[in-house]
Amino acid sequence: MSKGVNPFQDSVFSLPAEDFALLQDAIAIRLNKEKYGSSSFEELAEQYGRKSVCPSCGSHESALNGKTPDGKQRYICNDCGQIYTILSDSIFHSTNKSFDTWVRYLVLMTFNVPLEMTETLCSISHPTAMLWRRKDLCDS
Repeated sequence: MSKGVNPFQDSVFSLPAEDFALLQDAIAIRLNKEKYGSSSFEELAEQYGRKSVCPSCGSHESALNGKTPDGKQRYICNDCGQIYTILSDSIFHSTNKSFDTWVRYLVLMTFNVPLEMTETLCSISHPTAMLWRRKDLCDS
């Protein structure tokens, strides 16, 4: 690509806000794939060999049990019948924030960035930042 005018600039500026948000999400997914080899904690868990563990009884004996509505693999415990995902009983279970937001938060916490600044940089509320810090410290 030659230096000078960015050929995508006009296209990006002409996008409606909703489409621009979708483009930003797609770019974040690609950047995370390139940087971390994954764009979700489920992919990372599988990539690094996390075994599914029943959050109720701690058993490692499970069978596949379909997918959640958002496409995550479900497991069923062979011992107690509990249904769960690979991230159940982890700090990432039931989060509705993006992988990108969590990665940014964890990097900032690693460098002891003040919580108020972390909230701003990650666009999260104070209660969310407090909860995540509590989860992060409890699981360390």
